[in-house]
Amino acid sequence: MKSFSTQQKKLNTVFLRGVFDSEGSAYFKKDYERSDRKIELCNTDLDLMFFCKNLLLELGIHSRKIDKRIRKERILKGRKLPLTIFYRFTLKENKDNLKLFRDLIGFSIERKQKNLEKMIDSYIYPNRNKWLKFKGKVLHRSKIKRYSELRQKFYFIPKSVIDHWIYPRNYKQVFEK
Repeated sequence: MKSFSTQQKKLNTVFLRGVFDSEGSAYFKKDYERSDRKIELCNTDLDLMFFCKNLLLELGIHSRKIDKRIRKERILKGRKLPLTIFYRFTLKENKDNLKLFRDLIGFSIERKQKNLEKMIDSYIYPNRNKWLKFKGKVLHRSKIKRYSELRQKFYFIPKSVIDHWIYPRNYKQVFEK
């Protein structure tokens, strides 16, 4: 990969901010059990999509593959709109990727910037210590190991926390407590 100067990097980030402000979307919806987070870029020009994807990769921001979408003919206010082909890709939804996007590019549009902040904040669990104490006291005594039984008995704990309990990524942290 090429190494860009600071001036070129600044130009790339300003260009990407303009593209994401006009053609991008920041979608965040939080349900009781899960959060949907999506930063998406849509356009009909495939070359522009590849260019933006490569610029993001140069900045260290990872995205998913480019999808081809077809919008069928439709009638809007008495006018017949033709068949439209457009392309889109989304950023990978992890906290580090979203933070990097916010710090380097961000949005100029306030609504999109607020959604981006909500996405990043949704990864923080303020009650995590309380749940870990609960796990240590109750779960080891109850001997419940199946996911469905845990969700039925402890419905108030988020799905991601229960997933961490059943499939821990770092066994040292789990067994030290």
